[in-house]
Amino acid sequence: MSLNPKDSGTVQVVENDGTTVFALWILYLVNNIIYLEQTVRIWSGSVQGGNGGDPFDDFHSDRRVVTEIRVWAGKYIDAIQVVYSGSAASKRGGDGGQSYTFSLENNEKIVRIDGRGAKYIDQLQFFTDTGRSSPAYGGTGGNPFSWDPPQSYRFRYFIGRSAKYVDSLQPNFEDE
Repeated sequence: MSLNPKDSGTVQVVENDGTTVFALWILYLVNNIIYLEQTVRIWSGSVQGGNGGDPFDDFHSDRRVVTEIRVWAGKYIDAIQVVYSGSAASKRGGDGGQSYTFSLENNEKIVRIDGRGAKYIDQLQFFTDTGRSSPAYGGTGGNPFSWDPPQSYRFRYFIGRSAKYVDSLQPNFEDE
């Protein structure tokens, strides 16, 4: 069997407590020997928001440590961007809204995200493992939701849909 230098895949796992996680793996083939680069357990929150906009997936294997979250918001979350040590994901959404930045301290991790959503993502608030929280960015419309993974997980990246606003989001938290 011949593998490309970076074959990868996912395996869905349902834990005893009912939590669904995904195990990601990446393989390398070097001199006909298969090497497993990493396995990562991912907890995916429920999709919140609407169905408009264009789909995006900000997963990248080199983006591991979140250093800040940039949000542009008014009545809705107009745009969002996750910044990592060494790089940033693309800005997702439009050009409106007031700009906000929630910067993390060294070794601080986002462990919960609360918000509101309906047709768009109306509001987001981030909570860290040190007890800090961001302001609630955005408006007060939509229905409340909370993405609260098991204790050992930290926020890693978003999947979603966006255009003029952030239409929908699904966060993915990585087990440490």
